[in-house]
Amino acid sequence: MTLSFAPERIEHWPLARLQPYARTAMTHGADQVANIAASMAEFGWTVPCLVA
Repeated sequence: MTLSFAPERIEHWPLARLQPYARTAMTHGADQVANIAASMAEFGWTVPCLVA
């Protein structure tokens, strides 16, 4: 079985290399960011950042 969404390779990047997409429609307010960070601290983070 082949997965069409499987990456060809996995790279580890420093956070400074990531740049937000200027035309993104979705943003989070400071309260949402705090809630997300608290959830990650409590439950962990299992989904990597996917970059295209």
